[in-house]
Amino acid sequence: MTFDPPEAWHIEYTGPLDGSASGGGDAAGNPFGIPRTLGLQKIARLYGYDGALDQVFGSGSMAGFAGFLRANWGYLDADDELGRRMWCAIQRWLAARWGYEGGIDGVPGPLTRAALVRADAANEAAL
Repeated sequence: MTFDPPEAWHIEYTGPLDGSASGGGDAAGNPFGIPRTLGLQKIARLYGYDGALDQVFGSGSMAGFAGFLRANWGYLDADDELGRRMWCAIQRWLAARWGYEGGIDGVPGPLTRAALVRADAANEAAL
C-alpha cells in the first residue's frame, strides 16, 4: 500500500503475506539474517554436509543443518526449507543451549537472531 502524501510515521511491511517465516536472508547465501554462518556450517558438516566452509549457506549446508535439527530438535519435515517449522526447531535448540527466551513460534525476530549469533560464534570456535 502506498500512502499519498507519504506519512513520515508509516512503516511499510515488505515481508511475506502468506504467514511464512522464511525472511531475513540475503542474496550472498545467508538465509538466517545474521552476520556469519561458519559455525552453523560446521554443525552441518557433522550431519552430512561435505562442501566448503565458506559462509555460503546453500542447499548442501541447509541439508546438513536440517539433519542436525531432525536428529536433535524435533524438525520432522522431509524437506530442507527454512520456514516456520524449521525456525521452531531452531528456537527449541536456541532456548535449550543459547539463551533464547522468546516464544517457540517459528518467527525469527531479534531475540532469535541474537541467540543464533551466539550459537554460530560458539560453534565456529569449538568445532
